[in-house]
Amino acid sequence: MRDLLALRFDIDDPAVTAWQITVVPVLGEELAAEVARTREIRREADRLRDDAVSRSREAARRLHEQGLPHRDIGLLLGVSHQAVSKLLAG
Repeated sequence: MRDLLALRFDIDDPAVTAWQITVVPVLGEELAAEVARTREIRREADRLRDDAVSRSREAARRLHEQGLPHRDIGLLLGVSHQAVSKLLAG
């Protein structure tokens, strides 16, 4: 893209390689709204995943303090006993 612009505007300058070029697609209103909603949902999913990990870690810790083995904690939380080990280590 830089080379094409340099050629089009007859620019013979090494500084052209340092240009920052951002290509922004032009979307129709409906598609732009769909993309925006998708990004919003993905942000919410990331937040929920982080919250689920945090809560799982806390629940695993408390269940472990009660003396439950990793396999039982895994059954209660719906994860593998290996995942329980990772939760307790984190």
